[in-house]
Order: sequence, then C-alpha cells, then structure tokens
Amino acid sequence: MAKHSMVGGFFAKYRLIISRIAGVFLALFVIFSQPIIQQGERYDFLYNSMLVVGLCLVLICILGRTFASLFMSDKRGQAIVSEGIYSITRNPLYFFSFLGILGIGLIYSSLIILALLIVFFSFYYYNVISNEEAFLSKKFGQEYTDYLNSGVPRFFPKMKLWESQDYVEASYKVVLKTIVDASSFFFIAIIVIVMLNLQEMGVIPTFLRIW
Repeated sequence: MAKHSMVGGFFAKYRLIISRIAGVFLALFVIFSQPIIQQGERYDFLYNSMLVVGLCLVLICILGRTFASLFMSDKRGQAIVSEGIYSITRNPLYFFSFLGILGIGLIYSSLIILALLIVFFSFYYYNVISNEEAFLSKKFGQEYTDYLNSGVPRFFPKMKLWESQDYVEASYKVVLKTIVDASSFFFIAIIVIVMLNLQEMGVIPTFLRIW
C-alpha cells in the first residue's frame, strides 16, 4: 500500500512534467510516421469514419468538461460535490479527458498510437486518481468515505444514479478556464489533421508506416 501511495503521489506531483515529456516524444513519433489507414483509397471509408467519430469525441470532451465545471465550480478540494455529474461518476473531468484522447487517437487513425494513448492514460490517471482519493479521504474523513461507498463509479458514468437540483451556483471564471483548457483537445485535433494532410502532400517526410 505504501509503495502504491508513493507511486501515485509521484505522478500527482509531477503529472504536468510527465505528460509534457510524453507528449513531446509522442509528437516526434507521429510527425515522422504515417498511418497505413491514411494511405490509399481502399481505406478511405475507414479513415473518414474514424475522423468523424474522433471529432465527435473531442466535442463531447469539451462539452463534458465544461458541464462538470458547473457542478464543481470553485469547490475543488474545498468540499465534497456529489450531485449532478458527480452523482454518476466520481471523476468526470478525467473521464471526458479520456474521450478527448480517444478522439485524437482516432483522428490520427493509427491503431498503435490509439493503443499507446489508452495504456498511458490508464496507467497515468489510475495513479493520479488513487492519490487524490487518499488525499480527500484524509481531508474530509467519513464524508468522503461515504461518497466512495455510495456506489458512484470511479470512472465510467452510471446514468441511472443521476441526482441533482434544478439550479447550481457556478463561478464563471472556473467555467471559462475549463473551456479554455478543454479547447486544447480541439486545437490538437486540428494540428493532427493538418499534419496528416502535409504528410500526404509530401511536405513532411515520413520514415515509418504504422497501423
């Protein structure tokens, strides 16, 4: 347990640095690689389907993270929020980020990159979430323990559990910041689309063909 806590604490403390380093290495890899699915007319339907689904997931990511911020507002780390979207999943922000990452992987149209993104996300955020749960349990005690034991899923939403008041108080600054942060998924998606087109035109050299 102590070892698990130490690993989770490390990822929680250095998650921005780790994600940026991983992002740089991944970016260099995809820039000079070209998905096989993106080549040739026989893959057109599959590529276009992955592109459409990927863009839809990125849009859901942005809207979902924004929606979650309405309930959390400026109470993050200050109070236990268990209504609205937090009544169907304990980590809606991470869940919608996962959808955004899936979307980007589908837009890039590489099964290998998609698998790598899923593995990295699962390992990375499992430790982060575990560390956050330990911190909140220590800070809020029985109140948070009751929330953990309430049946609300840790990650994937369970819609039938939905509970919420008709109105919520939200900080516009927090909501605006969430929109700006979540929009990074959209800009990454656009960059990926532009890059794939530049590869197809021969502007960006490719040294590796990948599935």
